[in-house]
Amino acid sequence: METRPARPESAPPGDTVHDLTAHGVGLKVLTGQGTAIDITTAAGKLVFGIFAALAEFERELISERTLAGLVGCRYSSRLDVM
Repeated sequence: METRPARPESAPPGDTVHDLTAHGVGLKVLTGQGTAIDITTAAGKLVFGIFAALAEFERELISERTLAGLVGCRYSSRLDVM
């Protein structure tokens, strides 16, 4: 069995799933109450896509807020010096 390095953490989850399905691999999330996702079905692909989009959105919001906070800190430290 061939082993390959894992994808970088920055790779969108949808890309990983697309790569898996291209190789004939299906993904089924079985744990969690009422959260079973089966991407071998159209509905499962839709739900997974929505979750992936929300995760990407949240990641970008965190990045934007972090940068805004750093700018704010720099600005406030300049005011304290004056």
